[in-house]
Amino acid sequence: MTERIVIKHKGILRNLFTPHGTARLVGGSNANDGLILEEHISPPTELPEIQFLTHMIAVGKVTEPCRVFCKEGGLEKDCLLVPGGVFLSTATLQKGIRWEGIFHSSVMSIGIPMMELAMPEPFSQRPVELIMVRGGARDVVLGHLVGALEEVFGRDSSPQQLVVESLCNATAVYLAQRYGVFPLKISQYRSGLTPDRLSRVLDYIEEYLEYDLSVMDLAGVACLSPYHFGKMFKRSTEQSVHQYVIARRVERAKTLLTSQARPLVEIALAVGFGDQSQFTSAFRHQTGTTPGAYARIKRGLKRVSEA
Repeated sequence: MTERIVIKHKGILRNLFTPHGTARLVGGSNANDGLILEEHISPPTELPEIQFLTHMIAVGKVTEPCRVFCKEGGLEKDCLLVPGGVFLSTATLQKGIRWEGIFHSSVMSIGIPMMELAMPEPFSQRPVELIMVRGGARDVVLGHLVGALEEVFGRDSSPQQLVVESLCNATAVYLAQRYGVFPLKISQYRSGLTPDRLSRVLDYIEEYLEYDLSVMDLAGVACLSPYHFGKMFKRSTEQSVHQYVIARRVERAKTLLTSQARPLVEIALAVGFGDQSQFTSAFRHQTGTTPGAYARIKRGLKRVSEA
């Protein structure tokens, strides 16, 4: 994480984790060059040149506006960070920045490779470059995406990679569309996956159900970008990739619960859940009961039928 921002001071570049104050890691995608989400709380601070090595997005969490001063063209210009307001930059050199008050924000770092791979036609267009936004107005969509990521990371110590990747990709595509220097143009595919592609994907899911499946891997099986794969899969199955995988894991768990007297944590891991809590929550959501209660009922019925 400390490679994402560096400060240039007296001609020397050094890593910067956060200005002063605190930075709390909220969560991130598995890839080192993926998305990292942090919460930053910094008191009044003045920084020299700052080099961003990734796309950086800050969404204000302040309770009252914080005045920020940025150097641009040799002049210092001021703006405000407001609740839900946006500061945004692509990987570039910032010529100095300072602020008065508490700079409290959610800060996203999106690696350049991840941004490119999330696009509908990766590497077929010019690289994504985001416009500079300083003191932007409240962005409701971006706020919802950040909020969804915070909820996923806060709810689960080991969130499913499919959920994290889907939100990361959606955030990257939205930023490229809304804030791209060259606005992203997306080709529309109104059909679902072809039967052979769908069959390959479903077979792959069944084969590797117990593993932490990746949207990127499944899209690769279908020979599509993650963006188009997600939309076309939903048209074919009427479920998102994550919903389908969870349903299949629950169905496999039902078989194990009925046929084998194993600890619930073992069954959870055997069907691809990160832990027993995650398994119980998903099972209850799908069936209306807990795995333990389901097993007791099914085994009781089995003993009655065998008597």
